[in-house]
Amino acid sequence: MTELLTRRAAALTTLALAAFAATGARAQKNAEQQEYEDRQKAYLVENLKKPGWKATASGVQYKRSGAAKPRGAQPTADSTISINYTGKTIGGTTFDESPEGEPMVTPLKELIRGLREVIPMMHAGETWDFVIPAEQGYGERGGRSRPPWSTLVFRIELVSVG
Repeated sequence: MTELLTRRAAALTTLALAAFAATGARAQKNAEQQEYEDRQKAYLVENLKKPGWKATASGVQYKRSGAAKPRGAQPTADSTISINYTGKTIGGTTFDESPEGEPMVTPLKELIRGLREVIPMMHAGETWDFVIPAEQGYGERGGRSRPPWSTLVFRIELVSVG
């Protein structure tokens, strides 16, 4: 009987230690994720202080890069657009881009919320830079070279509007 109690006590101790270690690991991961998210938000604040940057009411930041093309067509929510683009994290890691020399053709409504908001401000032939807060981008969904809750940096050339 004593041997059985000793084995049960040892098993319970092992379970308790494992639970404690897992809780500590979760706390460490949560602290690291919170630090990451804080850096993303700080980037948004600092970027908006740079010359030429503006923001929409939702926090999406934008700046035209190059000459305005006021005669170019502007997309609407139902437009299909042709774009050359590069998407990066604030650390400069490219997570997505159009194939070189071949614009991506897509319905505007299939893009992330932040881009659906600001691309209609563009005219065909213009290139703009955008900074998309995580809530307007992929949010909690991570991906290739893009952790969850990442602020996104895009350079987009609107080639044409269909």
